[in-house]
Amino acid sequence: MNSLALLLLRLMFGLGLAWHGFQTLFLMENGIEGVAKLIEANEWPVPTAMAYTAKLGELLCGLMVALGLFTRWAALVCAFVMGVAMAMSANWIDFSTWEKAALYGIAFVAILFTGAGTISLDQLRINAKRRAAAFDDDELIDDELPGTLASAAPVVDSLDHSPPPIPAAGNTAPAHGRSGG
Repeated sequence: MNSLALLLLRLMFGLGLAWHGFQTLFLMENGIEGVAKLIEANEWPVPTAMAYTAKLGELLCGLMVALGLFTRWAALVCAFVMGVAMAMSANWIDFSTWEKAALYGIAFVAILFTGAGTISLDQLRINAKRRAAAFDDDELIDDELPGTLASAAPVVDSLDHSPPPIPAAGNTAPAHGRSGG
């Protein structure tokens, strides 16, 4: 899938779900209490704890999906929360609540299967790991590096260190391949 399309999908649904969780947690008067009452009406256990878990999951995992950070895990949590929302709204006649949860849920399942794409923090993490792994594989010892004293030592030791021969007495003219005569 096109990376730009995945980015738009992640931003739209991730930020949308994060905003929904943020509103319920911080902006709505009696937001958590309302969600807890809805959970209690469905006769599910520990409604307040479930309400906080769901809304924190929406906020944090929605942001993670939008950023593309641990995207598959975050999308799994978001899809699960939307599945629970669908199950809770199935007892109600209000189709729009069920429909919105279904649309968000399907989008997060799609993100779960496709991953974050190349425009994401996950891709930056993968690239950093690849660079680190490549660097670890290429670890060199000092005597393997070209241009160091350790790598030059075998070459220097194999050279003849004796001084040049001294010319014979009386023969001081340089020999350039001409015969004297």
